[in-house]
Amino acid sequence: MKYIILILASCFFFACGGKEKQEDNTENHITNVSVVDSTYLCVPCKSVGKITENTSEADLIKWFGRENVITEKAEFDGGEMIITTIFRGTEKQLVINWRDENNLAGVASCEINNANTIWQVPYGIKPSTPLKKLNELNGKPFLFSGFGWDFGGNITDFQGGSLTAFKECYSIGLSDESTTPYQLTEEETQQVMGDTDVISDNKVLDKMNIAVGVVRILLK
Repeated sequence: MKYIILILASCFFFACGGKEKQEDNTENHITNVSVVDSTYLCVPCKSVGKITENTSEADLIKWFGRENVITEKAEFDGGEMIITTIFRGTEKQLVINWRDENNLAGVASCEINNANTIWQVPYGIKPSTPLKKLNELNGKPFLFSGFGWDFGGNITDFQGGSLTAFKECYSIGLSDESTTPYQLTEEETQQVMGDTDVISDNKVLDKMNIAVGVVRILLK
């Protein structure tokens, strides 16, 4: 069973406290910095490659070609929003959310949702990064919303761990990647499902296959 993770739309508009300090430290947390191609470097709150908060759909078409830029309506929590996807179905895929949907201008966030992505995110986090690895990177357990509803799997509090440094500049959604059935008791189900806070070292999660499902880079 696998849960599709949706992050609260309001996260696209978070204020970036301590932005300058975060930007200065970002590249220090990129895996293999010396060999990273800046074309695919994500700097939370600042840029995703050449994409910034001031980028428009027209810019995307100019840079990447009309054939690689797809704009469409997408359902979100019972409503609709306009999104643009570049390089759909490839390792360069990004899903872009707009501040100004009417004019397709002002990028709010860029979403990375494929495991074979070549986009470089701080700490090497990407879709398919296991929950255990996130706990290690953070240096302590963190909180996320329970699975099985529209906003399930959204990391809500890094509890002062190492990943707190970028909490205002990117958001991470977890998903259950299990491909075989597993059995949870009613009590265990209540601990990890629904509108509740789940601590990331809960032993019930060991019976599941929890990994990063989506990373959103927020731009300000």
